Amino acid sequence: MSLAGFEGAAAIAAAAVIAAVVLTMAAAAWQYVSTRRDIRALSSLTDIQATDRLFTAVLTARSRFTESVRRYERAIAEPVVQEARQPAGGLFRAPSSGPSSGLSSSPAIDSASLAQLERDKIEAREQLVSAQRLWENSKPPQQPSSALQLWSGAGIMRGWNLGPIGFETVVLRVDHTVDNTCWSAWRMSRLRVGLALGAERQRLALFIIGAECDSMRKLLQRGLGGVEVAFRPGFVPSRTWRRTRRDEASKTSIAAVLRGATPKGLVRGPDEGDRAAVAAGYEYELGRPLEQVAALPTTDAMLAIHTKGPSVALGVWGGRNPRARLVASSTHTAWQQDR
Repeated sequence: MSLAGFEGAAAIAAAAVIAAVVLTMAAAAWQYVSTRRDIRALSSLTDIQATDRLFTAVLTARSRFTESVRRYERAIAEPVVQEARQPAGGLFRAPSSGPSSGLSSSPAIDSASLAQLERDKIEAREQLVSAQRLWENSKPPQQPSSALQLWSGAGIMRGWNLGPIGFETVVLRVDHTVDNTCWSAWRMSRLRVGLALGAERQRLALFIIGAECDSMRKLLQRGLGGVEVAFRPGFVPSRTWRRTRRDEASKTSIAAVLRGATPKGLVRGPDEGDRAAVAAGYEYELGRPLEQVAALPTTDAMLAIHTKGPSVALGVWGGRNPRARLVASSTHTAWQQDR
């Protein structure tokens, strides 16, 4: 190769590297903005102050009832003006209420006003009882209503590598398969260390068996750690082999979860059709309908992760297990203990 040809090839290679670096930096900026947007949307889901507002309503009703009782008792301790008219004279003439009568000059209250104070007291008491009942009924449960700890999770993983360093974030939502009121949303991140160049955005489908709410954090951190070797876009024999061996129930279940692995899907949660597909997948694995399953066949928590999405990356990287932070959750107190 001539010197001119060598210089031309070197210039092309340098331009390609520069373009790759610029694109990777743009992907890093896009990752930061997109992740913050998803976190803000998910954070708005949890109304952790609902119970606090009901308790405040109890305190307000209690204060009103106490004040109404105080006004009523003060009123009945004072003289009451008789509604019946007294004879104008004679033996039964009403005594004068002037200074010469010797009677107290405390203000009197008529029977109609006293009756209104009594009605106010009864109304305040009824309001207090109603507020206390609402507060008692609002107390959240500790655990899901089903003892079968079967979960599905939809997530979005964004990552980049620029030489020896990189970074990745995962935003995901985990829903209980049987109890549709029990769910949690997580943000996970870790520093990538290795030698790679590129960026990726993967949709994740997670299936979790046997995990309690209070053990979910550690399980997710372990499952989303590890070492990656990438030559993408390209062919990954192990993943292709697993896809071809899946049964139809598993394929349908995975596709249902992946449909929810979008920013809107994470906020909305799985619909009834997707939940039914996940339940059918678990029923196929367990060999019977879920309502007939008394206990899971294993006591160890298990996590399976399936991915799909665009990726342009070359190299190898690893790092510590990602840090998981609870972003939002249902009102089950087991999640609140993990904040």
